[in-house]
Amino acid sequence: MAKWPHRRKSCLEWGGLLDEDGYGRVKVNNTDTRSLRAMFQMWHQVELKPEDVLLHECDNPKCFNPHHLRKGTQAENVADMDAKGRRKSLVATHCPYGHEYTAVNTVYYSDGKKRCRQCIEDRRKLSKKATNIT
Repeated sequence: MAKWPHRRKSCLEWGGLLDEDGYGRVKVNNTDTRSLRAMFQMWHQVELKPEDVLLHECDNPKCFNPHHLRKGTQAENVADMDAKGRRKSLVATHCPYGHEYTAVNTVYYSDGKKRCRQCIEDRRKLSKKATNIT
């Protein structure tokens, strides 16, 4: 494939549909995928496994410039986010429903995510209520 020397430094921002995290979405062979994964596979002529992780050198979710992407591990991705202060779960002080993340009200998972205990309990109660409807 041709080189893009003039584009190495510039982000190529996806102008189409974006997912909830701000990444471009595209259909490839009738399968919905992130634009950066599609570009990486085409540019490098490799097949990515679902568990493969791509890291952005530019930290721009819309960018699909293959020169800004490298294959890595989830652990490398989390370490990169932590080093740059970008992991939402670390900087968030409140859950999406407004409950404060405190030592008592927070559950931490092995993947680095955190959840609000109050929301977990509220969902459990709603689920229990829904299953008891006659």
